[in-house]
Amino acid sequence: MADFNYRINSLAKELNMKSKEIIELLANGGFPAKANHMAQLTEDEFSYILDTLTKNNQLTDINSYLRFETFIHVETEEKIKRREEA
Repeated sequence: MADFNYRINSLAKELNMKSKEIIELLANGGFPAKANHMAQLTEDEFSYILDTLTKNNQLTDINSYLRFETFIHVETEEKIKRREEA
């Protein structure tokens, strides 16, 4: 799709993440290294990021989420690893 145009920094901002975390997530997924935060994402990279973050941040109880008792915290695999090591 020729109209797909998404940059790392834009996605990071929307997900409340750092661009570096997006770049690390892509590297961990086996994608070619991105030069910087302004690099454009491919559709496959974009899908991988959303799929991975969704998989790692599942809700266990939709009712508590709807009552604002549970919040979704986006954590990359790297953040989870650092937290577990601490």
